[in-house]
Amino acid sequence: MENSILITKALKDQIENPETTNAADWRGLNDSMWNENLPVQIVCWRMLARLKNHDLLEMMYLDEDALAWVKSTNEGDEEEGKIIHKYLNGNILKDSDSVVLIKDLDVKGANFTGKRGAAVHNH
Repeated sequence: MENSILITKALKDQIENPETTNAADWRGLNDSMWNENLPVQIVCWRMLARLKNHDLLEMMYLDEDALAWVKSTNEGDEEEGKIIHKYLNGNILKDSDSVVLIKDLDVKGANFTGKRGAAVHNH
């Protein structure tokens, strides 16, 4: 029981499907974040991060172990200012992907120009 929370089905669905998150349904986070039950605090932190409520996040205190637990799902990772590379069709380019250059690319610090049509493989 100490690693459990009691929550409605609607809120559970929003936790599991971030695209369905409705901020109005989470108005009680400013009270729930002070709950003594650590799993409740963890869910509150994750939802506050998802809703980008930095004012309330700054007021929360979690010890190192709890903070590691809360960040284990990467909830709240800042996307703002983060460079995301995508394929032409919109899919996100991952570290292990190979690509073909569609235009010449100057490689800084290497005195090298990648030519259009060249395949670039991750080694």
